[in-house]
Amino acid sequence: MKQKQVITTALAAILCCPIALARTAEIEDPTNKPAAQWTEKERIGTDVPIEAWKNGTVSPWAVLICIHGFSLHANSFAQFGTRMASLGVPTYAIDVRGFGSWQNTKECDRVDFDAALADIKAVVQSVRQAHPNLPIILLGESMGGALALQAAAENQDSVDGLICSVPSPGAAGQRNSTMKAAVGMVYAPHKPINVGNNLVHRATSQEDVQLDWENDPLSKMDLTPVELVRFQRMMKQTHAKAEKITEIPVLFLQGFNDRLIKPKGTLSLFEKVKSQDKNMLMVGTAEHLIFEQGQFNNSVIQIVTNWADENVVNRSLARSAASSVADSTRSKSGDGKTAEQTTREALGHLKIAQGFLLLNQPAEARDHLLEALNAGRGSGLAIQADKLLLSLPEELIAPPTGAATKSIVNPVSLDTAKANDKPSILLFCAHWIQACPPLLKDIAMALGPDSDKVNVVMIDADDPASQEILREYGIKPLPAVLYLSGTNEVMFYTLGAPDQSALRARIKQLLESANQISNK
Repeated sequence: MKQKQVITTALAAILCCPIALARTAEIEDPTNKPAAQWTEKERIGTDVPIEAWKNGTVSPWAVLICIHGFSLHANSFAQFGTRMASLGVPTYAIDVRGFGSWQNTKECDRVDFDAALADIKAVVQSVRQAHPNLPIILLGESMGGALALQAAAENQDSVDGLICSVPSPGAAGQRNSTMKAAVGMVYAPHKPINVGNNLVHRATSQEDVQLDWENDPLSKMDLTPVELVRFQRMMKQTHAKAEKITEIPVLFLQGFNDRLIKPKGTLSLFEKVKSQDKNMLMVGTAEHLIFEQGQFNNSVIQIVTNWADENVVNRSLARSAASSVADSTRSKSGDGKTAEQTTREALGHLKIAQGFLLLNQPAEARDHLLEALNAGRGSGLAIQADKLLLSLPEELIAPPTGAATKSIVNPVSLDTAKANDKPSILLFCAHWIQACPPLLKDIAMALGPDSDKVNVVMIDADDPASQEILREYGIKPLPAVLYLSGTNEVMFYTLGAPDQSALRARIKQLLESANQISNK
């Protein structure tokens, strides 16, 4: 197992531990698609040791933030994170204070659960900034399950879902640990006690997993009596925190063969959760670990992805769409549909399109994606539909080009551009498309000293007055950039968010074409 980058003691002393160790793991895609290569460390704005697994070959649809179990660390989720990333779920995992990389510092090497909860909140906020349009799900196992539950209870406005694997405080052997802690508090409160070996052998019966766990230099096998008391105090708070969870969907998992946490303990905690959207599942072949150390199987992956899609993603998208549609001009246009009806329509078309994609029928998928985009315009549903449109074969989404485009009716907003013989760039955008706001600036930078030789026209795809021109120019996904000759013929186009080199290449082509026409 690879060792996480160590926080340097000198710098930790200066900054009192807030050192960013965000690192993105290279991904081995089990589907044999080309893996996304990440050569630079990723920084998501936190000062917490963090692992991240992402795959640039698939479109993301949700985000996981994972909290590890007792004595383990963030990289215990490496195999699980890699698998989820390959399925379109970027996955992050942090080290809990006092565990993992924190042990390599002098200032932050002791267990501190209050600080750990603050770390989780900070990571949620930073991941939200990195993935503004994706639902965030907290996932925790064992001790991490209790921490994830408590963090979710206090941050229901910023977390979209919660997955808890055996978060109950009632662990087998706890009485023995409590006795050790009590005696140690009297005689040697800061002398480490080995509690990890017994935990490892109860958590898994697999010898190779036991050896890997025990020999991992980042595993924390020894805790002081003070740390044990902190751990027990934190775990006891879980029941009271569970009663505060009222708004978000929750999934509990329990291994049928768990020798550390009995099912009745997990069930007792599950009953405390007040959310109406909650489920508890027994995993028949699992022991204590369900996600960490590679102990998951295909059934667990299917459980997580299906639950996340149905209970979190669809719920989040529908809520976002209902809010956006209610405030949009479309809901006020007199078509007689309520925001709820329009949201259902958008979600329905999106689901149908996803089905056609699974059946390898992209043309049919395109038609329903366009319906979803139009019905849910401005919402998360439309954003997802737009991303899927951009993934379709180019011939299905490309706008027309050539001489036939000269006869397109010009809207009033294009009069100035059409009145001269300069070539034109038409930028079709919407404020809710993340790539749109900076694109106009990128075009201006790409034009450079040639800015006076080209008309640049911004067209708001959400403006009712623009709908006819969108149809006539064949605009489908956004953003779309059309390059028109001085005689108003569409010469070229770019879809999505082109980089500076692509923009410069297209502008060069446009100017060269204009010069050739003027010299004839």
